Amino acid sequence: MPTFSIPVGEDVLAFFAGLDAPADEWVSAVGVVDAVKLAVARADGSDEDVELPGRTTLLNMCGPRSGPLMVVIAGRGNDAVGVSGGRLLGARSAGVFANINNGAGAIEVPIVAPTVSAPAHPDDDETEEVPRFGDRLEHFAFGLCDVMVVKGERIKIRDVAPPHRLREIHVGAMKLLAPTERDGRRTFKLVKRN
Repeated sequence: MPTFSIPVGEDVLAFFAGLDAPADEWVSAVGVVDAVKLAVARADGSDEDVELPGRTTLLNMCGPRSGPLMVVIAGRGNDAVGVSGGRLLGARSAGVFANINNGAGAIEVPIVAPTVSAPAHPDDDETEEVPRFGDRLEHFAFGLCDVMVVKGERIKIRDVAPPHRLREIHVGAMKLLAPTERDGRRTFKLVKRN
């Protein structure tokens, strides 16, 4: 069964809804997603909407293409990894791999190959992704800082180390490198442009 990727940043539900395939085709997927919203069943029979901000791991997603799509998601909190599940109401792809099966075999879906280029130098791995509250930023002059407020290209940061000085920076004049995971947080590196 061929596997295809959902482009990074694409709404997962909108992607499947836009495919030229019968609505009852069976979908399965795994990968990484951002900004997940789930409907979780309550004991009284109603649903509760649950939002999982930030990046999480999509352990499993399955169901008919037209929905409902049921998911199992894992995310890291402050001290531990938590697992959640429910009916998918929304999520953005951060690297989702999926397939669709019509019972007689896989259907043909246009393959979107991720473009990967090896940076000539680690500082060339610039990102369009924007830090958000809760992320960290390694500033070339100030060191490691917590991201407090993001307004366009202006970001308020606070030093991790005492005296926890609050500063405002403009990232448009600098190079923001792709985030890495450090101590359970996304950490961006900010470097001077050449």
